[in-house]
Order: sequence, then structure tokens, then C-alpha cells
Amino acid sequence: MKKLITLLFAALLLCSCAPAIQKMSNFDKAYPLKGKTVVVVSESHKEVTDFANSVTTSMADTLNTHGVVAKAFVQEKSSLSLSESPVADFAKEQHAEFLLVQNFTKVNIYNAALSSFEEELVLFSVEEKKPVWKASVTWENPMPIGNGPGVTAARQSAMEMLVADGFVEANK
Repeated sequence: MKKLITLLFAALLLCSCAPAIQKMSNFDKAYPLKGKTVVVVSESHKEVTDFANSVTTSMADTLNTHGVVAKAFVQEKSSLSLSESPVADFAKEQHAEFLLVQNFTKVNIYNAALSSFEEELVLFSVEEKKPVWKASVTWENPMPIGNGPGVTAARQSAMEMLVADGFVEANK
């Protein structure tokens, strides 16, 4: 009986330490991205630029494995540009058909580790000059250990929604 109680207590304790995630998306119609060029960019406060850039490169790499021609636009912490819109210039250079913007609106750091974030995602059609997909992700980790789990959560959540909404094909 003691073993059963100990096991149940351990299971309860482990469940209470699991990261919590909420996600939702909104769109009118799906635009299949396979074979299309998509520029991925993350917007964030300068203090978490490294995290945002990690999400950008990770997201672009994952999109590439799904047949999308994804290019990451990585922003430098102290970059100065003479261009009014370096993202738009990069998208033109890459002949991008879509622009995926990941905007981290709220990021919490605890003991130098990412403990939570709120993210808004928008997929813009360059041709139509309008957003074609919007989504949001809220992630909380009660036991933060570095930024890796947050990068993974941001990438996986966005990909799960893009696949579920018909924008990206699932890997077989």
C-alpha cells in the first residue's frame, strides 16, 4: 500500500511540473506552403534576441523538412540598417511568397532560464499583401532549465497548427 501511495504521489508531482501550453489559430482558407518560399522572422525585446533567433532558425529548418523553402531572417542585437525595412528587403532578395512573423509579446526569465512566453504568429501573403493566418501560443514551464524547451515548444506549437490548418503537409 505504501508503494502505491508513493507511486501516486510521484505521478502527481511529475504532472504538476510539466509545461503548460495553450494555442489557437484563425484563418479563412489554407494556402499550401509546399514548394513556396517563406521568410521566417521573430520579433522580440532585445534582451531575448538570442532566444527569438533560435526559434527563427529552428522554425525555418523544420519547415524545410516539410517541403517548404524556408529562409530565416536573423536579427543582430545591435544591428543598424540604412534600410527602412530590412525584413522586406530580405524577403525581396529571397523572392519570398510568404512571410511568417513570430512576435514574442511577453517573455519571462527566471534564474537566467526561460520560464514562460506569449507568442503571436502571422503568416503574410506577399502577393496579396495581407495576413492569411494568425495564431497565438502561451507556454509556461514551472521548472525552467535554459532556453531549449522554450525554443522547442515555440517551434512544435507553430508546426502543429500549420499542419492541422492545412498550410503544411505532415511528414510521413
